[in-house]
Amino acid sequence: MLRRIITVGCALLLSTALAACAVTPSEARTEFCSSLGTLEQAVSSYEALGPTATIGQYKDGQQAVYQAWHDVLNAGARLSDVKADLFYATVLDLQQTVYSLPESTPVEQALATVQPKVAAVKASAKTLRTTVACP
Repeated sequence: MLRRIITVGCALLLSTALAACAVTPSEARTEFCSSLGTLEQAVSSYEALGPTATIGQYKDGQQAVYQAWHDVLNAGARLSDVKADLFYATVLDLQQTVYSLPESTPVEQALATVQPKVAAVKASAKTLRTTVACP
């Protein structure tokens, strides 16, 4: 009898804890839109590096974009209606392009290689923002 009471009590505590951790769809959408905004800011900062930046600075900027993208991925996992495969693919394409640049690449050449990838990320982020109805 005591075992059953303890089991039921533990189950109630667990369900209460899980309910407290649950995120409403509205909260999940707000979190997603916020993380998407942070990613857009990281991409804008990355894009602003310009021709005086080093390849190392581009790689550091890409790391900031990647971290923000990872936050968008986590937030998007809480939304069942988000179809962001194209967006995720453009961010991965940017990351692969940047990390494949040798340190000896002239900055002008790196810019010419990276700028179309950044533009693709910005365009797909804008589309995703519209699709998810972010403010």
